[in-house]
Amino acid sequence: EAAVADATSRELKLGGTFDIDIVPAPAIVLEDVSLSNAEWGSEPVMAQLGHFSARLGLWSLFSPPLRISEVRLRDVDVLLETNENEQANWVMGADSEPEAAEQPEKTDDATAGVPAIVEFAEIRKVKVRVNAPEAEPLLASLASLDVTTDEAGFTVLNGKGEVKELPLRLGGKVGPVQALASGTDIGIDLSAGLGKLDLKVDGTVGDFATPAGIDMKAVASSDDVAKILEHFAVELPLKGALQVDAAVTSGDPGTRLAVDAKAGDIAATATVKHDDGAVKFKAAVPALDKVGEALEIEGLPAEDLALDGLVLIDSQAYRLRGVIARLGETEVKLDGSVGQGTDAATELSINANGPSLAALSAGLPTIPFKASLNASLTPDQLVLDAIDASFGESDVAGAVEVTMGDKTAITGKLSSK
Repeated sequence: EAAVADATSRELKLGGTFDIDIVPAPAIVLEDVSLSNAEWGSEPVMAQLGHFSARLGLWSLFSPPLRISEVRLRDVDVLLETNENEQANWVMGADSEPEAAEQPEKTDDATAGVPAIVEFAEIRKVKVRVNAPEAEPLLASLASLDVTTDEAGFTVLNGKGEVKELPLRLGGKVGPVQALASGTDIGIDLSAGLGKLDLKVDGTVGDFATPAGIDMKAVASSDDVAKILEHFAVELPLKGALQVDAAVTSGDPGTRLAVDAKAGDIAATATVKHDDGAVKFKAAVPALDKVGEALEIEGLPAEDLALDGLVLIDSQAYRLRGVIARLGETEVKLDGSVGQGTDAATELSINANGPSLAALSAGLPTIPFKASLNASLTPDQLVLDAIDASFGESDVAGAVEVTMGDKTAITGKLSSK
Protein backbone atom coordinates (compact mmCIF):
# COMPACT_ATOMS: atom_id res chain seq x y z
CA GLU A 1 0.00 0.00 0.00
CA ALA A 2 2.80 2.41 0.88
CA ALA A 3 4.76 1.63 -2.27
CA VAL A 4 1.73 2.31 -4.49
CA ALA A 5 1.03 5.55 -2.65
CA ASP A 6 4.61 6.72 -3.19
CA ALA A 7 4.53 5.84 -6.89
CA THR A 8 1.05 7.10 -7.77
CA SER A 9 -0.02 9.53 -5.04
CA ARG A 10 -3.15 7.38 -4.73
CA GLU A 11 -4.40 5.29 -1.84
CA LEU A 12 -4.42 1.52 -2.37
CA LYS A 13 -6.40 -0.57 0.10
CA LEU A 14 -5.92 -4.33 0.44
CA GLY A 15 -8.99 -5.25 2.45
CA GLY A 16 -8.97 -9.02 2.05
CA THR A 17 -6.64 -11.90 1.24
CA PHE A 18 -3.20 -11.05 -0.12
CA ASP A 19 -1.21 -14.24 -0.70
CA ILE A 20 1.81 -15.08 -2.83
CA ASP A 21 3.29 -18.56 -3.41
CA ILE A 22 6.53 -19.41 -5.17
CA VAL A 23 6.51 -23.22 -5.09
CA PRO A 24 5.34 -25.63 -6.38
CA ALA A 25 4.16 -22.98 -8.90
CA PRO A 26 4.18 -19.17 -8.71
CA ALA A 27 0.72 -17.96 -7.69
CA ILE A 28 -1.00 -14.87 -6.31
CA VAL A 29 -4.38 -14.18 -4.70
CA LEU A 30 -5.82 -10.68 -4.16
CA GLU A 31 -9.24 -9.90 -2.71
CA ASP A 32 -11.16 -6.74 -1.82
CA VAL A 33 -8.78 -4.22 -3.43
CA SER A 34 -9.54 -0.56 -4.15
CA LEU A 35 -7.60 2.36 -5.63
CA SER A 36 -8.59 5.95 -4.91
CA ASN A 37 -9.58 8.41 -7.62
CA ALA A 38 -7.92 11.70 -8.56
CA GLU A 39 -8.65 14.58 -6.19
CA TRP A 40 -10.92 16.19 -8.78
CA GLY A 41 -12.74 12.92 -9.59
CA SER A 42 -16.51 12.58 -9.41
CA GLU A 43 -16.24 9.59 -7.04
CA PRO A 44 -13.71 8.78 -4.30
CA VAL A 45 -12.73 5.38 -5.77
CA MET A 46 -11.36 4.84 -9.27
CA ALA A 47 -11.11 1.04 -9.28
CA GLN A 48 -12.40 -1.83 -7.15
CA LEU A 49 -11.55 -5.51 -7.42
CA GLY A 50 -13.35 -8.33 -5.64
CA HIS A 51 -11.05 -11.24 -6.50
CA PHE A 52 -7.97 -11.89 -8.61
CA SER A 53 -5.91 -15.06 -8.64
CA ALA A 54 -3.37 -16.45 -11.07
CA ARG A 55 -1.04 -19.44 -11.28
CA LEU A 56 1.95 -19.73 -13.60
CA GLY A 57 3.88 -22.64 -15.01
CA LEU A 58 7.20 -22.65 -13.13
CA TRP A 59 9.41 -23.72 -16.02
CA SER A 60 7.87 -21.14 -18.35
CA LEU A 61 9.63 -18.44 -16.29
CA PHE A 62 12.89 -19.71 -17.75
CA SER A 63 11.69 -20.85 -21.19
CA PRO A 64 9.19 -18.47 -22.84
CA PRO A 65 6.40 -18.04 -23.65
CA LEU A 66 4.97 -17.55 -20.17
CA ARG A 67 2.37 -20.23 -19.42
CA ILE A 68 -0.54 -18.94 -17.31
CA SER A 69 -2.21 -22.11 -16.17
CA GLU A 70 -5.10 -20.39 -14.40
CA VAL A 71 -6.60 -16.89 -14.03
CA ARG A 72 -9.72 -15.96 -12.09
CA LEU A 73 -11.10 -12.41 -11.97
CA ARG A 74 -14.44 -11.19 -10.67
CA ASP A 75 -16.34 -8.18 -9.34
CA VAL A 76 -14.33 -5.40 -11.01
CA ASP A 77 -15.54 -1.79 -11.27
CA VAL A 78 -13.34 0.78 -13.04
CA LEU A 79 -14.15 4.47 -13.51
CA LEU A 80 -12.25 6.32 -16.27
CA GLU A 81 -12.89 10.04 -16.52
CA THR A 82 -11.49 13.35 -17.74
CA ASN A 83 -12.24 16.89 -16.57
CA GLU A 84 -12.61 20.30 -18.19
CA ASN A 85 -8.83 20.84 -17.98
CA GLU A 86 -8.24 17.69 -20.06
CA GLN A 87 -6.80 15.83 -17.07
CA ALA A 88 -7.33 12.07 -17.00
CA ASN A 89 -7.75 10.12 -13.78
CA TRP A 90 -5.65 7.21 -15.09
CA VAL A 91 -2.56 9.46 -15.26
CA MET A 92 -0.81 9.07 -11.92
CA GLY A 93 2.44 10.01 -10.23
CA ALA A 94 4.94 12.61 -11.44
CA ASP A 95 4.05 14.87 -14.36
CA SER A 96 7.39 14.31 -16.07
CA GLU A 97 7.64 11.66 -18.71
CA PRO A 98 9.54 8.55 -17.58
CA GLU A 99 12.73 7.70 -19.38
CA ALA A 100 12.23 5.16 -22.11
CA ALA A 101 13.27 1.71 -21.01
CA GLU A 102 16.11 0.15 -22.93
CA GLN A 103 14.91 -2.50 -25.32
CA PRO A 104 16.55 -5.87 -24.82
CA GLU A 105 18.68 -7.05 -27.69
CA LYS A 106 17.09 -9.75 -29.78
CA THR A 107 18.87 -13.05 -29.92
CA ASP A 108 18.45 -16.07 -32.12
CA ASP A 109 17.23 -18.03 -29.09
CA ALA A 110 14.36 -15.60 -28.32
CA THR A 111 10.90 -16.85 -29.12
CA ALA A 112 9.05 -15.19 -31.97
CA GLY A 113 5.69 -16.31 -30.63
CA VAL A 114 3.21 -14.68 -28.28
CA PRO A 115 4.69 -13.53 -24.93
CA ALA A 116 2.13 -15.45 -22.85
CA ILE A 117 -0.33 -18.31 -23.27
CA VAL A 118 -3.44 -18.53 -21.09
CA GLU A 119 -4.57 -22.11 -20.59
CA PHE A 120 -7.61 -21.38 -18.41
CA ALA A 121 -9.38 -18.17 -17.41
CA GLU A 122 -12.66 -17.42 -15.67
CA ILE A 123 -13.70 -13.76 -15.66
CA ARG A 124 -16.96 -12.59 -14.14
CA LYS A 125 -18.69 -9.22 -13.59
CA VAL A 126 -16.23 -6.67 -14.99
CA LYS A 127 -17.59 -3.13 -15.43
CA VAL A 128 -15.90 -0.09 -17.01
CA ARG A 129 -17.49 3.37 -16.86
CA VAL A 130 -16.19 6.26 -18.99
CA ASN A 131 -17.09 9.90 -18.23
CA ALA A 132 -15.99 13.01 -20.12
CA PRO A 133 -17.23 16.63 -20.11
CA GLU A 134 -20.10 17.27 -22.53
CA ALA A 135 -20.22 13.61 -23.53
CA GLU A 136 -22.75 10.93 -22.79
CA PRO A 137 -21.43 8.47 -20.14
CA LEU A 138 -20.32 5.11 -21.55
CA LEU A 139 -20.88 1.87 -19.69
CA ALA A 140 -19.27 -1.38 -20.84
CA SER A 141 -19.60 -4.60 -18.88
CA LEU A 142 -18.31 -8.12 -19.29
CA ALA A 143 -20.67 -10.56 -17.60
CA SER A 144 -18.45 -13.54 -18.33
CA LEU A 145 -15.41 -14.59 -20.34
CA ASP A 146 -14.11 -18.15 -20.29
CA VAL A 147 -10.81 -19.26 -21.79
CA THR A 148 -10.11 -22.97 -22.10
CA THR A 149 -7.84 -25.28 -24.09
CA ASP A 150 -9.44 -27.97 -26.25
CA GLU A 151 -8.12 -31.44 -27.10
CA ALA A 152 -6.40 -30.14 -30.24
CA GLY A 153 -4.49 -27.53 -28.23
CA PHE A 154 -6.50 -24.51 -29.40
CA THR A 155 -7.29 -21.66 -27.02
CA VAL A 156 -11.09 -21.36 -26.95
CA LEU A 157 -12.86 -18.11 -25.97
CA ASN A 158 -16.50 -17.66 -25.02
CA GLY A 159 -17.87 -14.47 -23.51
CA LYS A 160 -20.82 -12.12 -23.22
CA GLY A 161 -21.44 -8.64 -21.94
CA GLU A 162 -22.95 -5.28 -22.81
CA VAL A 163 -21.79 -1.96 -24.31
CA LYS A 164 -24.11 1.04 -24.16
CA GLU A 165 -27.05 -1.31 -23.53
CA LEU A 166 -26.11 -3.34 -26.60
CA PRO A 167 -25.52 -7.06 -26.06
CA LEU A 168 -21.89 -8.08 -26.65
CA ARG A 169 -20.92 -11.58 -27.81
CA LEU A 170 -17.44 -13.10 -28.12
CA GLY A 171 -16.42 -16.55 -29.30
CA GLY A 172 -13.93 -18.60 -31.28
CA LYS A 173 -10.47 -20.08 -31.00
CA VAL A 174 -6.80 -19.45 -31.84
CA GLY A 175 -3.84 -21.80 -31.90
CA PRO A 176 -2.81 -24.49 -31.49
CA VAL A 177 -0.56 -23.89 -28.47
CA GLN A 178 2.57 -25.04 -30.33
CA ALA A 179 1.86 -22.48 -33.06
CA LEU A 180 1.33 -19.69 -30.52
CA ALA A 181 4.61 -20.58 -28.83
CA SER A 182 6.61 -20.61 -32.08
CA GLY A 183 4.77 -17.72 -33.74
CA THR A 184 4.22 -19.70 -36.96
CA ASP A 185 1.16 -21.13 -38.70
CA ILE A 186 -1.32 -19.72 -36.19
CA GLY A 187 -4.95 -20.48 -36.93
CA ILE A 188 -7.59 -17.87 -36.08
CA ASP A 189 -11.36 -18.34 -36.03
CA LEU A 190 -13.06 -15.59 -34.01
CA SER A 191 -16.51 -14.06 -33.98
CA ALA A 192 -18.04 -11.12 -32.16
CA GLY A 193 -21.36 -9.36 -32.05
CA LEU A 194 -22.50 -5.99 -30.77
CA GLY A 195 -26.21 -5.43 -31.00
CA LYS A 196 -27.17 -5.91 -34.64
CA LEU A 197 -23.54 -5.86 -35.85
CA ASP A 198 -21.79 -9.20 -36.41
CA LEU A 199 -18.07 -9.64 -37.06
CA LYS A 200 -16.20 -12.77 -38.08
CA VAL A 201 -12.43 -13.13 -38.60
CA ASP A 202 -10.71 -16.31 -39.74
CA GLY A 203 -7.51 -17.40 -41.44
CA THR A 204 -3.85 -18.02 -40.64
CA VAL A 205 -0.77 -16.04 -39.66
CA GLY A 206 2.28 -17.70 -41.15
CA ASP A 207 4.95 -15.94 -39.10
CA PHE A 208 4.66 -13.32 -36.32
CA ALA A 209 8.21 -12.13 -36.99
CA THR A 210 7.59 -11.10 -40.62
CA PRO A 211 4.64 -9.70 -42.60
CA ALA A 212 4.74 -12.71 -44.91
CA GLY A 213 2.35 -15.62 -44.66
CA ILE A 214 -0.84 -13.76 -43.69
CA ASP A 215 -4.08 -15.10 -45.14
CA MET A 216 -7.00 -13.53 -43.27
CA LYS A 217 -10.64 -12.78 -44.05
CA ALA A 218 -13.06 -10.59 -42.13
CA VAL A 219 -16.80 -10.08 -42.58
CA ALA A 220 -18.91 -7.40 -40.88
CA SER A 221 -22.66 -7.57 -41.40
CA SER A 222 -25.92 -6.18 -40.11
CA ASP A 223 -29.52 -6.12 -41.24
CA ASP A 224 -29.96 -2.50 -40.02
CA VAL A 225 -27.10 -0.04 -40.62
CA ALA A 226 -29.21 2.87 -39.36
CA LYS A 227 -29.52 1.26 -35.93
CA ILE A 228 -25.75 0.82 -35.71
CA LEU A 229 -25.10 4.46 -36.60
CA GLU A 230 -27.70 5.58 -34.09
CA HIS A 231 -26.03 3.71 -31.22
CA PHE A 232 -22.64 5.26 -32.05
CA ALA A 233 -24.13 8.78 -32.42
CA VAL A 234 -23.20 9.00 -36.12
CA GLU A 235 -25.69 11.17 -38.00
CA LEU A 236 -25.91 9.72 -41.51
CA PRO A 237 -29.25 9.01 -43.21
CA LEU A 238 -28.25 5.50 -44.29
CA LYS A 239 -30.82 2.72 -44.35
CA GLY A 240 -30.79 -0.96 -45.18
CA ALA A 241 -28.35 -3.79 -44.64
CA LEU A 242 -24.58 -3.59 -44.15
CA GLN A 243 -22.08 -6.05 -45.59
CA VAL A 244 -18.31 -5.52 -45.58
CA ASP A 245 -15.96 -8.25 -46.81
CA ALA A 246 -12.21 -7.76 -46.38
CA ALA A 247 -9.26 -10.02 -47.14
CA VAL A 248 -5.56 -9.59 -46.36
CA THR A 249 -2.88 -11.75 -47.93
CA SER A 250 0.87 -11.34 -47.83
CA GLY A 251 3.71 -13.12 -49.50
CA ASP A 252 5.91 -12.51 -52.51
CA PRO A 253 5.44 -9.79 -53.59
CA GLY A 254 4.12 -7.65 -50.74
CA THR A 255 0.78 -7.44 -48.97
CA ARG A 256 -2.64 -7.13 -50.58
CA LEU A 257 -5.86 -5.80 -49.01
CA ALA A 258 -9.20 -6.18 -50.79
CA VAL A 259 -12.46 -4.65 -49.51
CA ASP A 260 -15.98 -5.03 -50.88
CA ALA A 261 -18.57 -2.99 -48.99
CA LYS A 262 -22.26 -2.25 -49.30
CA ALA A 263 -24.44 -0.14 -47.00
CA GLY A 264 -28.01 0.27 -48.12
CA ASP A 265 -27.87 1.39 -51.77
CA ILE A 266 -24.20 2.49 -51.52
CA ALA A 267 -21.50 0.12 -52.75
CA ALA A 268 -17.72 0.44 -52.94
CA THR A 269 -14.73 -1.75 -53.72
CA ALA A 270 -11.03 -1.20 -53.10
CA THR A 271 -7.74 -3.05 -53.44
CA VAL A 272 -4.42 -1.93 -51.99
CA LYS A 273 -1.05 -3.58 -52.65
CA HIS A 274 1.99 -2.67 -50.55
CA ASP A 275 5.51 -3.77 -51.40
CA ASP A 276 8.69 -2.18 -50.02
CA GLY A 277 7.32 1.35 -49.68
CA ALA A 278 5.27 1.24 -52.89
CA VAL A 279 1.48 1.37 -52.50
CA LYS A 280 -0.64 0.61 -55.53
CA PHE A 281 -4.37 1.15 -55.09
CA LYS A 282 -7.65 0.92 -56.98
CA ALA A 283 -11.13 1.85 -55.74
CA ALA A 284 -14.58 2.27 -57.24
CA VAL A 285 -17.92 3.73 -56.14
CA PRO A 286 -20.65 3.02 -58.70
CA ALA A 287 -23.55 5.42 -59.30
CA LEU A 288 -22.73 8.53 -57.29
CA ASP A 289 -26.35 9.65 -57.57
CA LYS A 290 -27.28 6.61 -55.44
CA VAL A 291 -24.79 7.82 -52.86
CA GLY A 292 -26.45 11.22 -52.97
CA GLU A 293 -29.90 9.75 -52.47
CA ALA A 294 -28.75 7.62 -49.53
CA LEU A 295 -26.92 10.51 -47.83
CA GLU A 296 -29.46 13.17 -48.84
CA ILE A 297 -26.90 15.09 -50.92
CA GLU A 298 -28.31 16.80 -53.99
CA GLY A 299 -26.59 17.27 -57.34
CA LEU A 300 -24.29 14.24 -57.47
CA PRO A 301 -24.01 12.94 -61.05
CA ALA A 302 -25.25 9.54 -62.16
CA GLU A 303 -21.67 8.45 -62.93
CA ASP A 304 -19.25 5.89 -61.52
CA LEU A 305 -16.27 7.16 -59.53
CA ALA A 306 -12.97 5.30 -59.89
CA LEU A 307 -9.55 5.90 -58.32
CA ASP A 308 -6.23 4.24 -59.05
CA GLY A 309 -2.55 5.00 -58.93
CA LEU A 310 0.81 4.44 -57.27
CA VAL A 311 2.25 6.15 -54.18
CA LEU A 312 5.90 5.75 -53.18
CA ILE A 313 6.49 6.37 -49.48
CA ASP A 314 9.80 7.45 -47.95
CA SER A 315 10.85 9.46 -44.89
CA GLN A 316 10.55 12.80 -46.72
CA ALA A 317 7.40 12.58 -48.85
CA TYR A 318 4.54 10.68 -50.42
CA ARG A 319 5.45 10.56 -54.12
CA LEU A 320 2.45 10.29 -56.45
CA ARG A 321 2.88 8.47 -59.73
CA GLY A 322 -0.09 8.61 -62.07
CA VAL A 323 -2.81 8.96 -59.43
CA ILE A 324 -6.04 9.19 -61.42
CA ALA A 325 -9.64 9.95 -60.43
CA ARG A 326 -12.32 9.23 -63.03
CA LEU A 327 -15.94 10.34 -62.89
CA GLY A 328 -17.60 8.79 -65.91
CA GLU A 329 -15.50 10.14 -68.84
CA THR A 330 -14.07 13.00 -66.76
CA GLU A 331 -10.52 12.44 -65.53
CA VAL A 332 -8.11 14.17 -63.13
CA LYS A 333 -4.48 13.03 -62.94
CA LEU A 334 -1.94 13.93 -60.23
CA ASP A 335 1.84 13.50 -60.25
CA GLY A 336 4.40 14.89 -57.82
CA SER A 337 5.11 14.72 -54.10
CA VAL A 338 3.40 15.60 -50.84
CA GLY A 339 5.96 16.42 -48.16
CA GLN A 340 5.85 14.93 -44.67
CA GLY A 341 6.07 17.43 -41.81
CA THR A 342 4.69 20.90 -41.15
CA ASP A 343 7.51 22.67 -43.02
CA ALA A 344 7.65 20.28 -45.98
CA ALA A 345 6.86 21.40 -49.53
CA THR A 346 4.26 19.89 -51.83
CA GLU A 347 4.84 19.84 -55.61
CA LEU A 348 2.07 18.61 -57.89
CA SER A 349 1.38 18.43 -61.60
CA ILE A 350 -2.38 18.42 -62.27
CA ASN A 351 -4.13 17.48 -65.51
CA ALA A 352 -7.89 17.31 -66.01
CA ASN A 353 -10.22 16.78 -68.97
CA GLY A 354 -13.78 15.78 -69.72
CA PRO A 355 -16.55 15.97 -72.32
CA SER A 356 -18.78 18.23 -70.23
CA LEU A 357 -18.42 20.61 -67.31
CA ALA A 358 -21.96 19.66 -66.34
CA ALA A 359 -20.61 16.25 -65.25
CA LEU A 360 -18.88 18.04 -62.37
CA SER A 361 -21.90 20.09 -61.33
CA ALA A 362 -25.42 20.42 -62.69
CA GLY A 363 -25.12 24.20 -62.77
CA LEU A 364 -22.21 24.28 -65.25
CA PRO A 365 -22.57 24.36 -69.07
CA THR A 366 -22.39 21.22 -71.20
CA ILE A 367 -19.09 22.11 -72.89
CA PRO A 368 -15.86 20.07 -73.05
CA PHE A 369 -12.87 21.15 -70.96
CA LYS A 370 -9.23 20.39 -70.31
CA ALA A 371 -6.76 21.97 -67.92
CA SER A 372 -3.20 21.55 -66.72
CA LEU A 373 -1.07 23.35 -64.13
CA ASN A 374 1.81 22.93 -61.70
CA ALA A 375 1.14 23.65 -58.03
CA SER A 376 3.79 24.33 -55.40
CA LEU A 377 2.81 24.75 -51.75
CA THR A 378 4.99 25.69 -48.77
CA PRO A 379 3.90 27.02 -45.35
CA ASP A 380 4.21 30.62 -46.60
CA GLN A 381 3.59 30.42 -50.35
CA LEU A 382 1.32 28.94 -53.01
CA VAL A 383 2.38 29.04 -56.65
CA LEU A 384 0.14 27.97 -59.54
CA ASP A 385 2.32 27.91 -62.63
CA ALA A 386 2.01 26.83 -66.25
CA ILE A 387 -1.77 27.22 -66.15
CA ASP A 388 -3.25 26.13 -69.46
CA ALA A 389 -7.01 25.58 -69.57
CA SER A 390 -9.78 25.59 -72.16
CA PHE A 391 -13.57 25.47 -71.76
CA GLY A 392 -15.40 25.03 -75.04
CA GLU A 393 -14.07 27.92 -77.16
CA SER A 394 -12.74 29.87 -74.14
CA ASP A 395 -9.23 29.58 -72.70
CA VAL A 396 -6.97 30.95 -69.97
CA ALA A 397 -3.21 30.67 -69.40
CA GLY A 398 -0.59 32.11 -67.05
CA ALA A 399 0.55 31.91 -63.44
CA VAL A 400 -0.58 33.05 -59.96
CA GLU A 401 1.47 33.41 -56.77
CA VAL A 402 0.07 33.83 -53.26
CA THR A 403 2.45 34.79 -50.44
CA MET A 404 1.18 34.43 -46.87
CA GLY A 405 2.43 36.39 -43.87
CA ASP A 406 1.37 39.45 -41.88
CA LYS A 407 -0.18 40.55 -45.15
CA THR A 408 -1.30 38.32 -47.99
CA ALA A 409 0.09 39.24 -51.40
CA ILE A 410 -1.45 37.91 -54.62
CA THR A 411 0.39 38.48 -57.89
CA GLY A 412 -0.13 36.91 -61.27
CA LYS A 413 -0.58 37.21 -64.97
CA LEU A 414 -3.41 35.52 -66.88
CA SER A 415 -4.25 35.81 -70.56
CA SER A 416 -6.95 34.58 -72.88
CA LYS A 417 -7.36 34.46 -76.63
